[in-house]
Amino acid sequence: MGWSLKNDTLNVPLLMNASNANLLDGFDYFLVNGKEIAHFQASETWTSVAGTQADDTTNFLIGTKSLRITENDNTGSQLYSSINFAATKDLTTFKNGAASAAGDYIYFVVYVSDVTKTVGVQLIFDTAAAYTGSNIYYYYKITELSTGWNYILAPKSAFSSSGTPNWNNINSMAVTWNSQDNAINAYVSFQLIMLLAASPTL
Repeated sequence: MGWSLKNDTLNVPLLMNASNANLLDGFDYFLVNGKEIAHFQASETWTSVAGTQADDTTNFLIGTKSLRITENDNTGSQLYSSINFAATKDLTTFKNGAASAAGDYIYFVVYVSDVTKTVGVQLIFDTAAAYTGSNIYYYYKITELSTGWNYILAPKSAFSSSGTPNWNNINSMAVTWNSQDNAINAYVSFQLIMLLAASPTL
């Protein structure tokens, strides 16, 4: 997958139903049931669009860092970074070629420095080769967050769309967060985005 676990553990309390709990311990779950989308390590080129982008070498769970986006003034706004993928991401199949249904999950991990200064976090999957935020895309926003690490499972079916995108043709994306007023120096760090099976197997 291009990254290693910090201290050999991801420490991820996945929010899935109790019947699947026995499958959620250990890295095997991710290897069998996941397809990496983004890991925010040095091999990926993220571009700052709004806010201050930097490596977060304090708050990270995999590799050597996460991607921190910091509010640089006291006016509430949308802050984000984007990436243009070197190759198209097909999120209708898993790494082993098995089909992915609409009920499968986009799983993402973010660190919130202060939830009282955070309105929400959003993922945007774009079909355009170069991300502009005005093309054909899927998007999902979550406002129920906590200070510290957040582990989020969003069914693909829960994503809204602009235009008529297709999950088999994702060429760029953005990670965003919205700040409250008077949130200078607050930040959100993005760690991992994956496609995960709703009905996992080992």
